[in-house]
Amino acid sequence: MRLSTKLFTTLFLYATATLTLALELDTNLSKVKWEGKKITGEAHSGEIKVKSGNLELKEGKLIGGNIVIDMTKITVTDLKGKLATKLANHLMNKDFFEVEKHEEAKFVSKVVKKVAEKKYEVKGNLTIKDIEKPASVVLEEKQGAYVGVLVFDRAKFDVRFNSGSFVKDLGDKLILDDVELKISLVVKK
Repeated sequence: MRLSTKLFTTLFLYATATLTLALELDTNLSKVKWEGKKITGEAHSGEIKVKSGNLELKEGKLIGGNIVIDMTKITVTDLKGKLATKLANHLMNKDFFEVEKHEEAKFVSKVVKKVAEKKYEVKGNLTIKDIEKPASVVLEEKQGAYVGVLVFDRAKFDVRFNSGSFVKDLGDKLILDDVELKISLVVKK
């Protein structure tokens, strides 16, 4: 009897140590903060609501995951009141992300490589406006969250407003194509 208990315990510990866990994101604690800049250096920033997603862990190491963000929940944090509302509405209209037709954006990992202790390079596909392109981000595990910065070229996703990729001679009205997403992913406990 004692041998079978030890055997069971050993097998259980081995199975749980090699088990892949898909842990659901806590959408209240997970954050995506965005920043866009003009050629003049002026920037606007805000947040986009995390709708769903998960992180896959094996033996305590990140091996995959995905995130879905709710493009209808874009907010502006660098402005207040009517100016913030006006910019948020503009970002959601056809000049930018056209959220009536494209309510969600997502990132799905394809390859995860450990690059340092608690640091992972995640390569995958980013989908915005139903256009899918390769993207990558380095995520670092810090205080119970996986944090990193993903930069994407909005022109590759047909986001044209005041983009030098589509319109010439914009002068100081030019908005840079690179958009920065500061990501903090927290799983449910």
